Amino acid sequence: MNKMTANCQRPALDPQFVFRVSVAALALSLSPLCPAATVGTDSSTPSSNAVATAVPATSAPAQYSECLQLLMGTDHVSPAFVERVSSMLNHPSETSPIVPSTAPSLLVVSYHKQGGEARDIVVQAFFDPIPGGQTVLKEEGYIHARLGDELSGSADQLLGLVFRRVVYFGQKDEVARQQRAFQAVLNGDVTLLREQTVDPLHVLVVMPQGGTLLPSSLRSRVHGIVVDAELAFGTWSGRIGLVTDDGESATQVGNIVAAWREQRASRLVSNAAPILPDRLCAEITRALPEDGILVADTGYSGIWTSTLIELNGVGQTYLRAAGSLGWSFPASLGAKCAAGKRKVICWTGDGAIYYHLTELETARRRGIAVVLVINNNSGFGQGWPNIQRQQGNTPGDVRDLVRFGPTNFADVARVFGLRGIRVEEPSQIGPALKDALASDETVVVDVATDIDARAPEPWLPAAGG
Repeated sequence: MNKMTANCQRPALDPQFVFRVSVAALALSLSPLCPAATVGTDSSTPSSNAVATAVPATSAPAQYSECLQLLMGTDHVSPAFVERVSSMLNHPSETSPIVPSTAPSLLVVSYHKQGGEARDIVVQAFFDPIPGGQTVLKEEGYIHARLGDELSGSADQLLGLVFRRVVYFGQKDEVARQQRAFQAVLNGDVTLLREQTVDPLHVLVVMPQGGTLLPSSLRSRVHGIVVDAELAFGTWSGRIGLVTDDGESATQVGNIVAAWREQRASRLVSNAAPILPDRLCAEITRALPEDGILVADTGYSGIWTSTLIELNGVGQTYLRAAGSLGWSFPASLGAKCAAGKRKVICWTGDGAIYYHLTELETARRRGIAVVLVINNNSGFGQGWPNIQRQQGNTPGDVRDLVRFGPTNFADVARVFGLRGIRVEEPSQIGPALKDALASDETVVVDVATDIDARAPEPWLPAAGG
């Protein structure tokens, strides 16, 4: 029995599980790119018109009015498009369950474009969820015990997004086509999804009560979340907007986001040695080509890269491990094989690279060129403070549990017949990345970093909003 089974209730997952997780992951991954508090604003200064445009009279049931209002306030969405969506909401797909009488918590509209007009529109409405007030996490489970009552409630609320009841609206054939594609993804095959998104699939997601999923500093000021995205050949890109009731709240949200960025600003330019991973992130932001691919490992590698490396939101791609430590290096080799001339940077830690170090031989033998950046702190950095705390006064050297090396991976790369660049000063990072990106073979950039550096802390929404 795995941990998920042991600690969660077992509500049935419908075939659209992966699509919902993808949308949630998209919103989370795009959130660092959203400096504004209003829908459709690219500026760091939110628009004073923070209230979504009023929706003209439509034929949709009243339960959808708030979702349609958010949809109407989104950039490049016309009243005619909203009216088409509104009309569709009277005709659920034959494959859908009975439509609840309550308002949906999430509305997803997907469509293709042809000659500037939307076609193949499919609407998904997500309704609250597990019947009878059932929860996802067991009260007697391990996760609940570790998080405590308040955080467990928040985690349960977030996990509950996965289990919401979904109702489809749209032409039967198009609904079935999307369902088959996402069911194939659930089974591990993305071929059909890629085929269906050669012609990009545009996706609009509106969450009328999305503010409840935000940190407490934003929750009272934001009442909705809107995602405007595109799925092209299986790859997401897009923007997320936070919707407020008025211009003053929008300005406050913008200031909160700016304040968070300001807290990290000094670390992004730090000249400390050992090097702070923050500075490494800043240098990768500057070095990654406009169409570059960034592949990150799990754990702290995923947190550092997703929060502090800024992507351009256009031609760059971000791939992150969802579980297995060490995944990123072999994954980056695969990404390079698939992406041709696009440059690939892999971020991994020394603890992770030990799992697949021998793939350096594969990279050399097959002539696969990636830039392998090793955040080398001579240990498992994410768990280091916890291990020290748990050790307490217990006899023994806590370093024996999670500290390594020191290992110079630039030297290791040379043993495998590849180039290696050792970086021990922040000023060396930029030139090393530039040199490595210009190479036609895999180059290891081994960066000596500080194991005591902490990544930005995660947050969970408060229980009950």
